[in-house]
Amino acid sequence: MDQLYEFLSGYTLQRDIGARYEYSNLGGGLLGHVLSLRGGMDYEALVRTRITGPLEMNDTAIGLSDDAKKRLAVGHGARLKPVPNWDFRALAGAAPCDPRRTTC
Repeated sequence: MDQLYEFLSGYTLQRDIGARYEYSNLGGGLLGHVLSLRGGMDYEALVRTRITGPLEMNDTAIGLSDDAKKRLAVGHGARLKPVPNWDFRALAGAAPCDPRRTTC
C-alpha cells in the first residue's frame, strides 16, 4: 500500500475533474481499498460478508480455489489469443487476487 499512497500523493491530474470520464482500474481498486478500510476487514471478507454471502453467490469469490480455477473461462486479448488472469496485488477491487496470499 505504501507504493499506492506514494503514487497518489505525487500524482497531478491531467485534466479538470469531471471534464471527461473513463474507466480506471486504479479508481476501481482504490474504491475497493477505501471500502475495506471503512468496513474494517480485507476486501475479500467485505465482499463475502456484505454481498456474496447474503445473496448466496457461493461460486463468486475474489481469490479462486484450485477447483474454481479449473472452471474459469479463459480470457483472450485483442489478437484472440489466451491471456493470463490479472492479479493487482494492491488493488483487490480492480481484479481477482491470488488465493495463496493472505491478503489481497
